[in-house]
Amino acid sequence: MNKGLSLYLDFLRAIAALAVFISHAQGFLLPGMPASVASNGDEAVAVFFVLSGFVIQYVLATKENDWRSYAFARIVRISSVVVVALLATYVADHWGMAINPGLYQSIPFYNDDYAADLLRALTFTSEYWYGHVVFGTNEAYWSLGFEVSYYIAAGVFVFAPRRIAPLLTLAFALLIGPKIVAFSLLWLLGAITYRITSSRFSPRYCLAIFLATPVLYAVAKLSLHDLKHPIFIWQGFASCAESLLYYTVIALIAALNIFSFSRVFQNLDFVPARAANAVRWVAGASFTLYLTNEPLFVLAKAMSLDRSPAYGIAGTLGVLCIAFALAEIGERRKHHYKTLIRYVFRDVARA
Repeated sequence: MNKGLSLYLDFLRAIAALAVFISHAQGFLLPGMPASVASNGDEAVAVFFVLSGFVIQYVLATKENDWRSYAFARIVRISSVVVVALLATYVADHWGMAINPGLYQSIPFYNDDYAADLLRALTFTSEYWYGHVVFGTNEAYWSLGFEVSYYIAAGVFVFAPRRIAPLLTLAFALLIGPKIVAFSLLWLLGAITYRITSSRFSPRYCLAIFLATPVLYAVAKLSLHDLKHPIFIWQGFASCAESLLYYTVIALIAALNIFSFSRVFQNLDFVPARAANAVRWVAGASFTLYLTNEPLFVLAKAMSLDRSPAYGIAGTLGVLCIAFALAEIGERRKHHYKTLIRYVFRDVARA
């Protein structure tokens, strides 16, 4: 993958994480924020799925040529964030409960059965079939139930013996259920986008497509908004079909944006080094920001930081700083997790 496209993917990853962050800021501390600014969090998750499918297809095509290297890389990536996110959620929730228990009891998605739900969270089975099990206040964790399922399905389909790979993939689809299977289309759009980035297409037309994608996104949000339902809540096949149509359009626009960028700006070299480094730095914490901001916002609300816009802004900046600090001990230290996991795997193999 060329540097220009890699930087742009980091930019999209950072923007998507910040979109989720801003939507939660509006929900907990800054209710006066305009909806046009703060209503893009759900769509950002669809963009995350596209980015994930794109990157997984890239590593399968260029780096991870056997199931061991593929599984090891996915475990390192996920564990470097999950451990920090679950611990941060537990600590933030218990601190907040001690301050304002009434707030937590009023949150519809809050689940205080941490011990029972920990296994579901660690095995990423919270969203199988019609389930939606939330670990504490970390409802955003739901997307990992989808994401990890797509990692597994892709690994099975690519690395299992050709004769049985389709059957094993189908069996796994039956295990995870219709909700996760339906929205795999968003992830597959990302994988397909990578496959066609080397295709020949007029740069002039691609530039027009790239410039048109923000307009298409705005039009889709306005015209199809009534079809939008939560991805993670099963409300029947009709609701799922409507929501799938909405998010598929959003994902398709994201895929067009990435594809057209790859054809027009594939040798991007006009971004100043400081700006590029800033984008990479934010993107390097995007997963942690996404998975920790919600319990931190609830804690901030429990501390009454929503009492005024000034307190809300201060609390929002505080949540942002804490999330970035957590990233320093999580995903920014992936090499430490890699060493530890390799050591554990080696000991298991010897046993």
